[in-house]
Amino acid sequence: MRTTSQAANPAFVVDPGSVVRGSGRQVDWSLVGEDRRLTPGQTVTVGVGGAAIGATSIPVTALSAALAAGTQLDFTGAGKFAKVTVAAAAGATAITVEALPQAVVAGDTATVAGSGKKFLPAGTIVKESVSGNVRKIIPRVGNGATAYGIIVSDANEDSTVEAKSGYGVYTGGKFYESLLPDAAGTPRVLDATIKSELVALSDGMSFESYTDSSAA
Repeated sequence: MRTTSQAANPAFVVDPGSVVRGSGRQVDWSLVGEDRRLTPGQTVTVGVGGAAIGATSIPVTALSAALAAGTQLDFTGAGKFAKVTVAAAAGATAITVEALPQAVVAGDTATVAGSGKKFLPAGTIVKESVSGNVRKIIPRVGNGATAYGIIVSDANEDSTVEAKSGYGVYTGGKFYESLLPDAAGTPRVLDATIKSELVALSDGMSFESYTDSSAA
């Protein structure tokens, strides 16, 4: 007896018959940030005003992930260091540190390494990245314009098959905006600029919010 099975469509697809898929693309993992590891790291950026020598608080752009007490921040290229003394939650816009031995200024950055392999969940919005003569993909969020599409399946840095053959990318279709991993807020929506880039793609994308009526 022969059994034929078909993988279920991703939950964020409204109409499976509407989707358009581009050719498979490899992920350029070298350009995927620390925040995409299984245990996320991040780039900490000093905010407006900076902090003077001896200060015990540094303004920062909103943290993308929690920052543990004891984390040593090395502001690369500036020769400046800071040690976090109080854990900070994701979204925090200031961090508490030991008295600074040097002043830090707005725009100084420190990379906090994550752990584990890098990972992109299905539904991540991606852009093209040209590596030599090869067109690869990286996350659109945090990497400037312009969106290329939406990755079809989970992408894992340690993959031995998909990493070579490439991952499918939706370049058109109807999608549930609120179910995409890059949506944020309450209700969950996409960044307006990124959404407009996707809508403007030649294959066309449209979006609607997901509503669960199963309890009705």
